[in-house]
Amino acid sequence: MFEIVRFGRHTIMNNTMTPKQHQQYIEAIKSNYAGLKRNIDELVLTIRTKVSQCNPVRLLSFSADMFLVSLFGVDSEIQVSREKVPIARMTEYIQSILVSSPNNFLDNGEKTDPSEMFYSIQGDITRLHKLIDQFYMSWGACLPDLYPKWDEASIKTVDPYPVCRTQVS
Repeated sequence: MFEIVRFGRHTIMNNTMTPKQHQQYIEAIKSNYAGLKRNIDELVLTIRTKVSQCNPVRLLSFSADMFLVSLFGVDSEIQVSREKVPIARMTEYIQSILVSSPNNFLDNGEKTDPSEMFYSIQGDITRLHKLIDQFYMSWGACLPDLYPKWDEASIKTVDPYPVCRTQVS
């Protein structure tokens, strides 16, 4: 389907699909749209529920600490690996939930260790980022179907890199 060649610092990718294979690939991507959207919606609700049950200060402290840990051995934030991006963005996401949702935290004097819940939230946020990556490809392939009145120029305004809609030569 794809050929990938590396020359030093440069990587070249070539699509070797036939037009029929390309169309089948696009249809497969499109067929994932509804399921991915549903999974993302459910996961967002799960994360919001968990975050609202936590001590906000301790949760934000945990997320900031996890970001610092993810930077060990990294000279610049730009060098954060793709796998660590969700951890790097976790604090921002938690902050947005805290300011937009009621907090249901019940202070029990910290008799229970909240770290299990914190790590669970971190795992959920990591899964959410992976789903969003998959969703974006599916959504881009579905744009003409979702918005039939949009012309190609309008679609390119929203999705300037129409990977899934390009024609195979």
